[in-house]
Amino acid sequence: MHFPHNDALIVAMLINNCRVSKVLVDGGSSINILCRGALDRMEDPLEAAGALINCQTKTRLYGFDGNEMRSLGTISLLVRADPYNVIKEFYVADLKSPHNAIFGRPWLHMMKVVPSMYHQMVRYPTPTETTHIIRDQAATKAISAVVQKRSG
Repeated sequence: MHFPHNDALIVAMLINNCRVSKVLVDGGSSINILCRGALDRMEDPLEAAGALINCQTKTRLYGFDGNEMRSLGTISLLVRADPYNVIKEFYVADLKSPHNAIFGRPWLHMMKVVPSMYHQMVRYPTPTETTHIIRDQAATKAISAVVQKRSG
């Protein structure tokens, strides 16, 4: 890792027993979000889509720019963060994003995660020690390239 940097904290996680890259850790987000494309690419998308979704919960989501969109609903999926397997609720959004998922405060607080943008990792306690998840360097570089291309 090169210092100084301004990289977002991007990790890879096991969600619904699938490795999902480009997961943004965002302490500013009040919800967990899963992009519809990531849900569709999971090993058994029909099963996952069948679990989707409390369709009555088509919640309004607001981005940083204040634009509004409606979620497709919610879904509860298994998230693996060694040694824990936890079920977390995600709002599914059909949007174009460089990220596949956003882990917001619900996941951060439940796992007692301490994110460090500077060190590009999250740390959390386990019954016997403190462990960590480090950034997904390839995904961070790919997303940075996309963002720079869009703004340039």
